[in-house]
Amino acid sequence: MTQAKTPDVRLLFRDALGVIFKRKRLILGLFLLVALSISFAILSIPNSYEVTGKLVVMRARGDLLVTPSDPRNFNFNITAPTVQDMAVHAELLKNRSLLEAVARKLALERKADATLGPTPANATPAAEAKAEANAEANAEANAEASAEASGTPSPVSASLLPTTRTPSRLDSVVDSINSGLTVQVLPNSNLILVKYRGSDPVRGALILNTLLELYLDQYLRLYQKRGLTEFFTDQRDRIENRLRKSEVNLKAFQERVGLLNTTVQVDAFARRYAESEANYIDASFDIKDAEARVAILKEKLAEMPERIQRVSTVRLNPMLQTLQQNLLQLEIQRRQLLALYTESDRRVTDVNIQIDALKKQIDEAPGLVPDSEQTELNQWRRDYEEKLLSAEMSVIKNRTRMDNSKKTAAEMKAEVHKIGLAEVEKEALMRELQANSEAYLLYRKKVEEARITAAMDDSKIMNVTVGEKAARQGVPVGPPKTLSLLFAVMVGLVSGVGAAFLREFFDSSVKTEDEIRAAVDLPVLGSIPEEKNGKNGKNGNGSGNGKNGKGKNGNGTNGH
Repeated sequence: MTQAKTPDVRLLFRDALGVIFKRKRLILGLFLLVALSISFAILSIPNSYEVTGKLVVMRARGDLLVTPSDPRNFNFNITAPTVQDMAVHAELLKNRSLLEAVARKLALERKADATLGPTPANATPAAEAKAEANAEANAEANAEASAEASGTPSPVSASLLPTTRTPSRLDSVVDSINSGLTVQVLPNSNLILVKYRGSDPVRGALILNTLLELYLDQYLRLYQKRGLTEFFTDQRDRIENRLRKSEVNLKAFQERVGLLNTTVQVDAFARRYAESEANYIDASFDIKDAEARVAILKEKLAEMPERIQRVSTVRLNPMLQTLQQNLLQLEIQRRQLLALYTESDRRVTDVNIQIDALKKQIDEAPGLVPDSEQTELNQWRRDYEEKLLSAEMSVIKNRTRMDNSKKTAAEMKAEVHKIGLAEVEKEALMRELQANSEAYLLYRKKVEEARITAAMDDSKIMNVTVGEKAARQGVPVGPPKTLSLLFAVMVGLVSGVGAAFLREFFDSSVKTEDEIRAAVDLPVLGSIPEEKNGKNGKNGNGSGNGKNGKGKNGNGTNGH
C-alpha cells in the first residue's frame, strides 16, 4: 500500500486554475449578474447634496421677568446662552408642526418633487430664479398655512383655498424632510448648524431657508408674552389706588393724633412723668415731716398757757373756811348717830362718805387764792400757734402736691402709652405706604419694560437670528460613483470565483489521478481525457464504443 503525498503549493495553484478554467462559464455568468445588478442599483440612486444653514443664538435682548422682582445687579446682556438653551433650539427645529408648516408653505404635498427645482446637472441661474418664483407663488397660494406657522392672520379668504388635502402625502413629505434634516450644536459656541440632505440642492436650500424663517416666527410666538403689558398696567392701577388710600389713611391719622416726632414727644412726656414721680415722693416725705411737726407743736401748745401774769395779790381762800365749817357739822352729826346706831348703819355710813369727800376737797383746795392780777397774751404760744398753722398748711399743700403729682404721673404714663400705640399704628401705615409705593414703582417700571418688550417683539428683535442661509449649490455627499462601480466589479468577481469553488467543493466525482490513488489506493494504468459533446461515448456518457475504445465500466467517462 502506497502512502499519499502531501500536495505542494504548485499543485494547489494548478488545481485552483483548473477549477477556474473548468468553471469559467459559471464565473463569468455570476460576475456579470452581480456586477451589473450592483452597478445598475448604484447608477439608479440619485446624487445626494447637503445644504447647510447657520442659526446664531445670542443675547440681543434681555428676557422680561414676569415675577414682580427687581434684579438690579443682574445684567442679561452679558449672560451667554446655556447648554439647555441650545438643546431647546435644536429640538424645536425638528418639531413636526414646524416641518408641516414648511411643507404647506412650499406646497410640497400637492406637487411632485421635480417641480420645485431643476436637477443639479442643468441648474442654471435662470432655472433657479424660476424655481424661486414658483416657490413664492406656491407660498402665496398657501398663505393660510404660513399664517398658522407665523401666528399672523392670513389675507387670503378661506373660500379661495382648496377644501381637500391628502394627509398621507403630507405625512410622507414631512417624514422625508425629517429624515434628511440634521441639527448640530457646535460645542462651546452659540452656533447651531442646520443641514438638509437631498437629491436637489436648490430644493433643499429652499426647504432649509423656509424652515429657518418659520422657526424665527415660531420662536417669537413661543417666547412672546401676550397680554403682559395689559396685565402690568392693570396691576399698576390697582397698586396706585391702594397707594392713594394709604396716603389718605396716613393723613387722617396725623390730623387725628397729631403725632409729629415720636422721639421728642415721648422724651418730653417721660421727663414730665419722672418729675411727677419725684414730686410725689418729695411730697410724701414733706407730708410726713409736716405731720410730725404738727404733733410736736400741739404737745407744746397743750402745755403752754394762753396768757401769762404780770402783777398779782393773794388772800385766804374763803371756800376753805366754809368747807371746814361743813366738816365740823358733819362730825357733830356723826357722833349723834353713833350714839343711836351702830358703825355699820347706813345713816352712819352716808355721813362718813360725806366727811371723806369734804376732807378731800379741803386738801385739794389751795390755801391762798389770788385777790387781784394783771395778765398778757403768751407770745411764745402765739409763735407756736403760727408754726402749727404753717405746719398744717404745709401738710395740706404737700398733700395737694402729692395728689397732683400722682395724677400728672398717671396722665403722662397714659400719654406715653397712647403715643406708643399711635407709633405702632403709624409704623403700620408707613409700612403699608412704603410697600405700596415700592410696588407701584416696580409695576410702573414693569409696564415700561413690557411696552419695550412688545415693541421689540413687533420689530422682531430676538435672541435668535439666521447666521447664514443655505446656498443653492450644495455639497455632494456619499462615496464617488466610480469607487462604487469598482466595488461592484470586485463583488461580482468574488461572487463568481466563490461560486465556482463552492460548486467544485460539493462535486463528489473523481477527476484526477491523485484523487483516484487517494480514493482506492491503487496504481493508475491510464486515463482518457474528457472531450466536448460526448465524443468519447454515446450520448456523451461513453456508454458505447468511442475513439479510444470501450470503457470497462458502464460510464466510461475516464476509462476506469
